[in-house]
Amino acid sequence: MNEYDFLVVGGGIAGLSAAYTAAKAGIKTLVLDEGDFALRTSQLCVVRKQLLEQIFADALKNLPVGRTVVERKLVFAQGENIFEIRRKHSKMQTAENALITLKRADFVDWLRKQAIDAGVEIQTNVKAIEPILEAANFVGVHTHSSQEYRALLTVIATDANSPVLEALGLPTAIEREKSAVLASEIFTLAQDDINHRFNLSSKQGSAQIFVGAAGELVLGYLHTLSDSIALTAIALPLGDGRQMTEDDALEALAKLKSCEPVSTFIDEAKSEGTVVEIKDCFPDRDLKRVYGQGVILAGNAANIKSVLQIEDCETELLSGKFASETAIECAKARRADKKFSGFYYQKLKESFLLKDAKAYDSLLTYLLGNPQIFTVYPAAIVDFSAYSMQRDESPLKKRNKKARENLFYDIGGFYNIIKDFWALRSRF
Repeated sequence: MNEYDFLVVGGGIAGLSAAYTAAKAGIKTLVLDEGDFALRTSQLCVVRKQLLEQIFADALKNLPVGRTVVERKLVFAQGENIFEIRRKHSKMQTAENALITLKRADFVDWLRKQAIDAGVEIQTNVKAIEPILEAANFVGVHTHSSQEYRALLTVIATDANSPVLEALGLPTAIEREKSAVLASEIFTLAQDDINHRFNLSSKQGSAQIFVGAAGELVLGYLHTLSDSIALTAIALPLGDGRQMTEDDALEALAKLKSCEPVSTFIDEAKSEGTVVEIKDCFPDRDLKRVYGQGVILAGNAANIKSVLQIEDCETELLSGKFASETAIECAKARRADKKFSGFYYQKLKESFLLKDAKAYDSLLTYLLGNPQIFTVYPAAIVDFSAYSMQRDESPLKKRNKKARENLFYDIGGFYNIIKDFWALRSRF
């Protein structure tokens, strides 16, 4: 019989992070990897260097080559015109909370190697289809090949529509009228070309957010990776009652690619393909659903991360780390009832993960109810910057006054600017 101390269902970031830490502590660990999970999720991974050092201190020297973010931009786009707010500082590269950008597939491959080196057994192309329950205790899973795997504690670290979650009675379907659709694409480009186009030094990175444009383009993200550029566009349901589709996200991505300066950045770059994901805008974040008798949920299965946390893979890493720490406690006591699996609940509750997700939810609620943030503001700000920079026979002071008057008129008055600014600020 296939029996283990710790069974991990899912070979993504959360599952491999959990397996690695548990195996390093001497826990007999098995990962069941369906095989294509990493290919169905975002192609980008952004994580704090400090967190990687906490979890993988001994293995960081072999981490895939990435870039450390030293530049952040907020770009308002209206047609071919843009207005950007930029922050760049080389000290961001050595700060404790420095961000590293990586290709998700490369990071998952690296995690898999670290897990194997730590003693984790990984079985690939294995799909768990239903739980094994004994007296309401979760004791293992059945697979598509009729195999049975049992463990003291199981972590489900698959995507949110796993058949195991469905068999447990947990919600797996996404309400389409409350969903957003994401489209991401990676473009391969030589490192020297990236450095030149973004005015970066070796291993320095740029993270940019694009707001506004015609059609469904609401939010766009750009990140530089070691030898590539990652783009992500989100189609959000802006209250008109229409469900977002894959076509909406692909159209948004196409608009992002055609927007200056993105079109210049990716010129002559080779596409590695596009991934489209449907995300629940407001998932159920009741933490009591993420643990039970002999089972806990981590990563995407736990449904903690907000749809706006595009660049964040820390939720997956940390929930995996908390899952492994729970497995260690259960192994010591040789018990995995709710008292011990609840250790995971406490870890999540005390961390910043849920607080961050709720802050993003609050922001998303405001954005969805105030579409002028994506339409009126970009147009008004771009027009303001263009008008204030024009040269004519009128005095500079007079031109600037006229530009401000136009800005206030476009947005609907100074009061609206203060109201929206304060509403956005209060959510962070």
